[in-house]
Amino acid sequence: MVNEIERPYDEEVPSGQVIDWAPKGTSPPKGANVDLTVSAGPAPRQIPVLAGLTYEQAVAALEARQLKTARAPDVYNNDDATAGKVVLASPAQGNSVARDSVVTLTVSIGRPVVPELKGLTVEEARTKLAAVGLKLGSTFGPGGKIFLTTPGSGSRVPPGSSVDVFIL
Repeated sequence: MVNEIERPYDEEVPSGQVIDWAPKGTSPPKGANVDLTVSAGPAPRQIPVLAGLTYEQAVAALEARQLKTARAPDVYNNDDATAGKVVLASPAQGNSVARDSVVTLTVSIGRPVVPELKGLTVEEARTKLAAVGLKLGSTFGPGGKIFLTTPGSGSRVPPGSSVDVFIL
């Protein structure tokens, strides 16, 4: 009969496997109480603060805790100072996860840059703007091809901003 069960974390012994028992030595008589020590498996790992680290630094910090990483698609962000740095981890910092769990990292690419739209149709411009997280704003002119944009090409703008086009 099992009297008491301890469940300590153990980095080597899989969860649920008996690590130790007492009393030891001779076989206990039938019906005697036995204390068991059963592995709870590896201790959970706490996800550290990763925001502001480069992807490589974040991977190293997670690997040091025996966690794995995946990279989500990079995102535009309104703060150019975050470009090239982790802005989101899932699960989030402070959470505890099992050893070898995967933490998905999202890296900022800063503010989007207004692409060159001169000579494009309105629909071509709409597609090109959407590819960098921007929207087509107002269109001015009788139709045809774009000759001017506001803000101008090469400008860094907040994600989701609208770009007005002038067409002839």
